Amino acid sequence: MGSASLGATGYVIIETLSAIVNKHSDPKLRTSSMSTGGGAENMALLGEGLLDFGQTTSADWHPAMNRLPPYSKPIEVEQMFSYMVWSPTLLVRADSDITSIDDLVGQRVSTGPAGGSATRVYKSLFKAAGMTETVELHHASWRGSYDAFKQGAVAAVSGIFTVG
Repeated sequence: MGSASLGATGYVIIETLSAIVNKHSDPKLRTSSMSTGGGAENMALLGEGLLDFGQTTSADWHPAMNRLPPYSKPIEVEQMFSYMVWSPTLLVRADSDITSIDDLVGQRVSTGPAGGSATRVYKSLFKAAGMTETVELHHASWRGSYDAFKQGAVAAVSGIFTVG
């Protein structure tokens, strides 16, 4: 079972699901959880047959099924269930001069792991806004992303809020 990066919401949820399956399945179905870079990587690993189950987001479905970057071949998958509504929100410091998306031109923005779904969402957002070349994306673990934000190495960071 592919989860997400260590400590991320997807990691905690998939670890728990794996433990529940191992404890309660009859006959015993053995599962294990694997920490990955997140939803985009899990979708690719599912397509390669290296995962049997993985968490991802709706932002990965269309590109994966239609052979759009970063996927080199169409990936056929089925959704089993949904366990949360995910709301990626860009955070800036309260004393920042950034008040709109246009203010991110020339800034570094941390979106979490490169293979994570938050990165895919923000890449799509910046592409739609015509800002692909003007915003520098910083990729790191969630801990690394927030550390970079605290140290002032990035102007904005993705805040992940789950509401369900």
